[in-house]
Amino acid sequence: MVAVVLLFLLSCCSAYANDSSFEASGSTLLPLRDSTIRMVREDLKITIRGKEARIDVEYVFVNDGPTKTITVGFVTPPAFGDVSEKLQSKPQIKNFTVVVNGKKLVWKIRKVTPAERSQNLHLYAEDFVYLFDATFPRGRTRVKHSYRFNAGSSVDAPIHVPYRLTTGTHWQGGSIDTFRLTVDGGKGRLVGVPATFIGDTVTQLPWKPTGRAVRADSVGYDHYYDDGPRQPDVVWSVENGVLVLEQFNFAPRQDLMVTLHSGLSLYERAIMSADHAWIARLSCVELKELRSWLEMTLSFASGSDDRDYDIDRKVLAIVKQAKVKNQCR
Repeated sequence: MVAVVLLFLLSCCSAYANDSSFEASGSTLLPLRDSTIRMVREDLKITIRGKEARIDVEYVFVNDGPTKTITVGFVTPPAFGDVSEKLQSKPQIKNFTVVVNGKKLVWKIRKVTPAERSQNLHLYAEDFVYLFDATFPRGRTRVKHSYRFNAGSSVDAPIHVPYRLTTGTHWQGGSIDTFRLTVDGGKGRLVGVPATFIGDTVTQLPWKPTGRAVRADSVGYDHYYDDGPRQPDVVWSVENGVLVLEQFNFAPRQDLMVTLHSGLSLYERAIMSADHAWIARLSCVELKELRSWLEMTLSFASGSDDRDYDIDRKVLAIVKQAKVKNQCR
């Protein structure tokens, strides 16, 4: 029996200021015509360094039926927006690898076919698909895959890493027995993750930081999706370590967005605020980000007597005092 599985890697190109950035969105494996294989575990790790994101995923599947050979596809549209035709002519996913039960598989790339588009899975003629054949014997099968992509064009702009979770509900039973998400944004970063999932706006997700990390709600904001629901963000000030989330019998009804925030939100609040007492309560990571933005804007001043930047100088002095008081390095 041959079934077809699609893993969507939805990438898009967006512009920040005068620069262009490529954003890719991965997803949980999606079966098209198979209903006898269960996903019992998904371990997803998102690592962001500079402007690049790396996705590492490991799945454990259980096949309760006979051995099956499955054609697996990873789909990604070309870059679009303010980009060259050359960039639009190829996928923007880099270093794509897939391993099934310890064996690294060979894959090929082609365009999505009309028959695949007719499955009503929001596929388009321009899409590319990575294809490989894998065998799922009766019992457990481990599938690993990884890839990298450019998630931003400027260190001053927020970096967004979307990931589609909802496709995990298409396996037998409609849920993932154990789902574990690890977010590694690097040292000294402001990491935005979902505070709740759509459909449950009361229960806060049990994020567990490792290392030194504290909540930094002053720069949180909401993400909006095409269908309208709102995802409240919670922002963590991470000096070192990672953020970990575990869910059991997980039937996701919304997709994931991870954001590395810059100090722009803090800067805007500081410049517009008449009361700056809140600055003293910021974490060391927030103070670092705010100072970076203040020093950048002051670099445009024509001189120390440029009155247009008086508020920037005032806030910078407050930030420096707060860093000393909070014993920030």
